Amino acid sequence: LQVSVNKRYSAGFTVLGSYTWGKSLGVVGAQGEGGNGPRDPENYRLDYGPLGGNLAHNFVSSFIWDIPFGAKQAAAWQRWIFGNWQVGSINSVRSGSPFTVRSGRNNSVVGTAQDTADLVGDWRLPDGRSRGEKIARYFDTSAFTANAMGTFGNLGINNLTGPGSWNVDLVINKKF
Repeated sequence: LQVSVNKRYSAGFTVLGSYTWGKSLGVVGAQGEGGNGPRDPENYRLDYGPLGGNLAHNFVSSFIWDIPFGAKQAAAWQRWIFGNWQVGSINSVRSGSPFTVRSGRNNSVVGTAQDTADLVGDWRLPDGRSRGEKIARYFDTSAFTANAMGTFGNLGINNLTGPGSWNVDLVINKKF
């Protein structure tokens, strides 16, 4: 889904906004998951999930505004100092990217080193934590353990989603 709003430049103002919702699923991911075929030939679904470039939500907006100071009837030195200023901004808000929790071992003994961890609990941490606590510990690592010997791990590919991001770029400039 793509939605876009555009107010073309007029009366010293322009704005552009766009929103994209998407979902990209597959077996072969950007990080190479499934690149040599599925980890477990008996269970193709184990390698099926969101692809590495999957961003569920992406919102971008921008604007430019000619600040109406330095009117034409003002003295020349006032127009030179106070006139022709612009303010602009590019803003983006997006959801996080999916990632895979690997076991770090080759317990499946197939030589691909693509084993995922075994999920043994709820990886979500409670809400209401401070921002610093959320940055220091995004998910509960004790909910994962190394996969059992002879298995590929019970966690699929890209089952967790990292934190989203918010960015604002602001510009103030003067045209000479």
